[in-house]
Amino acid sequence: MKGTVLHFSEGEGIILGEDGLRYRFGEEDVKNALLKNGSKVDFIPEESSAKEIYTLESEPQANPANLQNEPSELKTGAFIAAFGAFLSLFSTASSLLGITGFALELYGVYRLALYKGEMSFFWYKVKAFVAGIAAIGLLTSAWIGSFGFFFAGFKGMGIGTLMMLLLAAAAGIYSVIAMFSALNGIAQTYDAPIFTVAAWLYLISLATMILGIGFLLMGVYSILLIIAYLSIKEQ
Repeated sequence: MKGTVLHFSEGEGIILGEDGLRYRFGEEDVKNALLKNGSKVDFIPEESSAKEIYTLESEPQANPANLQNEPSELKTGAFIAAFGAFLSLFSTASSLLGITGFALELYGVYRLALYKGEMSFFWYKVKAFVAGIAAIGLLTSAWIGSFGFFFAGFKGMGIGTLMMLLLAAAAGIYSVIAMFSALNGIAQTYDAPIFTVAAWLYLISLATMILGIGFLLMGVYSILLIIAYLSIKEQ
């Protein structure tokens, strides 16, 4: 199969095959020359790995100057995620901006995960979103079904309402844990400690909501997250 080298550094790389899939490889799989980003190659696909890699000398090689001028897959994903995080800052003013922002951030994170071939932090991000939506839905249902509680005390709260509150709490806690894991996953994958700082700031902001400073810290977290995405570099 033929393909193009998307990324090659420190003895490891990724090839985009002509079938549209990405294949990981190590330096030991390269048979006839050192590779560069943009090199055209022929290789043998084995599941998600590339073996027996040969550069195609007859193919025009990519101009390194052009590669430097064109935005890389990595930078594109990081920029999309950062822009999505920026839009999410305005979620309190517009739910549409919040939803659009999170969708863009999720897509950017997907591209970052795909670039490294490490999807775990993307799936943690998805789980955090799904669990958060579930928590909001359960809380809304519990609120609608608990009007009697305000007038009749705990006797007015049915077992169904209590169960929904407990499930909402569980979903909310899982959402927070998944988001924390997603941020730490990005930090480890891209060697970017700023994401770890953002992860802890996220936890602290949630824990201090009741004190009135959590909203301010959440704003700081959002800005730090934008900076973190934009600071991701080629490795």
